[in-house]
Amino acid sequence: MNKTQTKRFNELYQRHLRLLKLQGLSHSIIDNYARAVRRLSQHFDSCPDQLTPDQL
Repeated sequence: MNKTQTKRFNELYQRHLRLLKLQGLSHSIIDNYARAVRRLSQHFDSCPDQLTPDQL
C-alpha cells in the first residue's frame, strides 16, 4: 500500500476497534477481528474498503 492507503487503513482500523469496544465485545474477540482485518489487508496489499466481494 502507498502512504495514502496506509493512512486510510489506519483511520478505518482505529474506527473499527472503537466500534467493537463500544459494542462491549471481549478483548479476545476484538483481537481476533482486528487480526483478520490486518491479514486481509496484507494479503491483498489493499485497504479493506477497496476489496471486492470476490476477493473476500
